[in-house]
Amino acid sequence: MPTSDRLRRQAPWLFGLAASLVVLLALTADSGQAWRSPGGQGDMHDNRECGLCHEPAPGTLRQQVQANIQYWLGNRDTPAAIGTIPVTDAACLDCHRMPWDEHPINDFLDPSYAEERELFGPHTCAGCHDHHSGVNLTISGDYCRHCHEEIDEPEPPTRPTHQRLVADGRWETCLQCHDFHGSHLHEAPLDLTEAASVERVLRYLDGAEESPYGELREPYLEERGAPR
Repeated sequence: MPTSDRLRRQAPWLFGLAASLVVLLALTADSGQAWRSPGGQGDMHDNRECGLCHEPAPGTLRQQVQANIQYWLGNRDTPAAIGTIPVTDAACLDCHRMPWDEHPINDFLDPSYAEERELFGPHTCAGCHDHHSGVNLTISGDYCRHCHEEIDEPEPPTRPTHQRLVADGRWETCLQCHDFHGSHLHEAPLDLTEAASVERVLRYLDGAEESPYGELREPYLEERGAPR
């Protein structure tokens, strides 16, 4: 094949590669921190340095790109992180310590939760939360239905009973009474009329209102590296 034809065929691929490298260089530069944190003023972590959670990936940018090219060519089993390594649950829990968590992510690793893990990933922090978002919940608020279609009634019974609410499919009422992680100083009411309204709960989940569950327990937030 003539050289001119070969270059013409390769031009789109070469252009795409060059554009990708330009974007990667921009994002990995110090001046690109604002790009990597798209939450802006609504970002829950807008007052924290990127490096607090985003640790540098091994190797230089050139080595990272080369490693990914080898992965795409089938010469490497796994892709390489570009710029920074993915944020892990352990990184989240370094700051958001919840020893009282009523729904710890490790519980969802049980084989009985395989379907739920596939549906919305409750075994990871990112399954329900986006650390660059101003909202408190990134999935539908009726997620309780995936695990609580059969529920025992506590003593004394609630009004309406849990069984009645489940039978009527009123899953939006769960968060009116219950603080999912148990991270607030909150006691669930026994009467639904004494609970927070659905509208208030939704505004809280959207990041537009203070928690309807009261004050946070302590300790809750702690920057990584700080003494325990």
